[in-house]
Amino acid sequence: MNGYTRNFREVFLSTSRKENKIKELHQEGKTVAQIALYFKRNHGRSIPGPAIRGVLFPTQDYEPTIHDVPNTVPITRAPRRETPQRTVKPKKSLPKDSYDKEESKNPDKIEINKLLAKLVKEQGLDNTKMVILESPSLLTLKELTNVGIQAHQIHIPNHTESFEPIVRKHNNTYPITLGEFLTRTEVAHGNKFGFIFADYCGTLDGSTLFSPIEDIKTIFKDNLIKPGGLLAVTISKRNSKKPNKYINNDVSRLNHIVTERAYKNGYIAVDLGHGRDYNGKMHFVVYQIFNR
Repeated sequence: MNGYTRNFREVFLSTSRKENKIKELHQEGKTVAQIALYFKRNHGRSIPGPAIRGVLFPTQDYEPTIHDVPNTVPITRAPRRETPQRTVKPKKSLPKDSYDKEESKNPDKIEINKLLAKLVKEQGLDNTKMVILESPSLLTLKELTNVGIQAHQIHIPNHTESFEPIVRKHNNTYPITLGEFLTRTEVAHGNKFGFIFADYCGTLDGSTLFSPIEDIKTIFKDNLIKPGGLLAVTISKRNSKKPNKYINNDVSRLNHIVTERAYKNGYIAVDLGHGRDYNGKMHFVVYQIFNR
């Protein structure tokens, strides 16, 4: 017999009248909880459930059961909450690059890169900082280093999946667009570049990820090119909305944007006459920039 039962027999049941009443109520079908409530209402003091059980079943220790609570549903313990496994979110993948591997074999592209490296050298820009858009073939980088440009002078922003293969070969590579490089990096802040090659694969109007027009505006507005420096641009004339159509006026639009933005910000942009179409859809042009 447990402590509750002993306490009840020694204190509460000093008379047999209460004990008899408990048995009487039990025979009427009352539960332990209802018997306790009866004493609370009629005698001003409730009797603990274990003590009542001790009277009804004197040879058993009391163990509470759900039947001691009237008009209730069974109460069950909530299942143990498992600690969820910590998962590492995968790194957001970079956009797919529209670079064509066959481009590295294109004779026009090879010739353009040789021309640019030669112009940089001839104009005495070989000791300046440079920023170029590159593909994994690194054609422009190779031609620049072939004429004596140090690799650490050259910076390559690339916001596409090509970033990984490029950065493995060239330390100064950044997983951002040209526009972000020009506006957000310490390299661009307060510096002037001797050579900028905006070698876009897309159209002049760009996409949701990059904007050649805004990049050109930033170059002149923030004075990011040295007087005497070179600005080369490549754009696609293919209409992205109508793949079989071409935007022929983009060549004149590009020239207008470069010359107009240069003039507005105190520069003169001179087309060096090396512009050309190649590969059926691309247009290339190079300007030399002077103070107005």
